[in-house]
Amino acid sequence: INATSANYATITSILTSGGNNSNFDANGDGVISIGEVRAVETLKLDASQVSSLNDFSDFYAMTSLKNLYINYNGGTRTEDINLTGLQNCSKLEIVWFYNATAEDYSYLARVKKLTHLIFYSINDDDLARICGTDDAGKGINEYDLKNLQYFGVVGNTDYADDKNATDIAS
Repeated sequence: INATSANYATITSILTSGGNNSNFDANGDGVISIGEVRAVETLKLDASQVSSLNDFSDFYAMTSLKNLYINYNGGTRTEDINLTGLQNCSKLEIVWFYNATAEDYSYLARVKKLTHLIFYSINDDDLARICGTDDAGKGINEYDLKNLQYFGVVGNTDYADDKNATDIAS
């Protein structure tokens, strides 16, 4: 990780924070070494962590990262996530967006080992952007996601309650 980059302090903070993540400071010295960064396989980012990142360009050192969870639940989405640099996570297989959207999904097409792409708690406008049917044209529709095995979309989770499930079944 480039210690002079804008994201360096944020990435270090995320990896030492615990919470949704394991504590990645394996030797407990308070410093995240390059070896500790390379060992990260699963990373869960909450709303405050995601909003503090400019992009994912400094994640290139996460050579073992396989699972990335981007969770805006409980936070307020004020802007879309910049996925620039995500393609540098060469082992990334699963990307999970929870109440989160990106400004340009084409970076996902560059993640060569992506097998699972999941969007949870999104609206129709978000889905149009993901599919590239909106005016921005930065969706995944133009790309061959040849390793993608699972594409999951769950819309308005508020609608999926017992009353509405009963109404639909009747």
